[in-house]
Amino acid sequence: MEVICGLVLLLGSIPVVSSNSCDVYAAVGQSVTLPSVHDQPGNSYSLQWTHNKKVVFSRQQSKVLVGKAGDISEYGALLLKNLQAAGAGVYEA
Repeated sequence: MEVICGLVLLLGSIPVVSSNSCDVYAAVGQSVTLPSVHDQPGNSYSLQWTHNKKVVFSRQQSKVLVGKAGDISEYGALLLKNLQAAGAGVYEA
């Protein structure tokens, strides 16, 4: 299963979207959490998040290959902090 979210920036707000399709709106400087498709906690599964088709987080088993472990919740949700206009777009897991 895949999650797709869109993040939108409108007059100081940033829209964020993730797969399983959701639209998320946030202001520049805010933080948001994009939902995950995983219903079990842990880091034993492989996980990848992209932003506009570019990999922003990748984990194989418990080894983080791209991004930081702190970018992901225990259920695989993507944590975006201090959003900037460049963060607007489509996020997919």
